[in-house]
Amino acid sequence: MTLAHQIAERIHALRYEDLSTTALEWTNHAFIDTIGCTLAGMAEDTPHILMAVPGIANGPGPATIWASDRTTSVLDATLVNGTASHALDYDDVAGVMGGHPSAMLGQWHGITCA
Repeated sequence: MTLAHQIAERIHALRYEDLSTTALEWTNHAFIDTIGCTLAGMAEDTPHILMAVPGIANGPGPATIWASDRTTSVLDATLVNGTASHALDYDDVAGVMGGHPSAMLGQWHGITCA
């Protein structure tokens, strides 16, 4: 069994009840941090340049591009929202989180907005 398979099995077996109060509190902080960074980042040129590229976020879909009235595919919304979440990169300087824990949350933006 590969290491990736072992990790996947552990993740799949994890239940909400298994999470500590501390883990849930830090997860809440990370999500709030990501939402704030994304909304602020949507005011920057970066996500708008990306949306101007032909074929990106033009197709219909159930996922919202944050701070807009556009919906598109989950993959395209994830790309645009994730890009916006890193446009200002404030989560890099969040010392209380011990690094860059919100980076992976940016990749879920399209799914959480669907």
